[in-house]
Amino acid sequence: MDARSTIAIGALIFCIGLGVTVATFSAAQGGGTYVVAYGAIIAGAFQIVRGISLLGDEKAEAEVEVAVPAKFVEGAITEDDYPAAALRGDAEGRVTVGYFVDEQGSVTYPSIVQSSGHSALDQATVRILSDRFVFSPALNALGNPIAQYQETSVNWRLPLD
Repeated sequence: MDARSTIAIGALIFCIGLGVTVATFSAAQGGGTYVVAYGAIIAGAFQIVRGISLLGDEKAEAEVEVAVPAKFVEGAITEDDYPAAALRGDAEGRVTVGYFVDEQGSVTYPSIVQSSGHSALDQATVRILSDRFVFSPALNALGNPIAQYQETSVNWRLPLD
């Protein structure tokens, strides 16, 4: 249940409690007894307070939840980037790198998720992603840029002569 619904239900319960109290008090004006609906009043007040606290949680969630994902703008890995050590060793492989696209669209905190089995290829992939790749940052539900985790894989194949 969302915050506004919680507040509305709380207000309804609270008002019912007050209504019962006022109605029985009015009926008891001639010297009878009346009922104070403490339970309903307290439960309604509790629901209202809980709803208000959920409003803060919804705003906090909107600040960190990705509404628009980061988008690739520019950057490339070319044959010229093939590490010399990997060329000499006829090394090929697929590297998967996890990284964050920060609020400015830069690649930060890259790390190898799945190694190619060749450190030269792995290290080159991390370096090139960090140095060359640019993104438009992710946006939260409020339209503000936020960091977003992404993964990408690079298939290193020996260049054809």
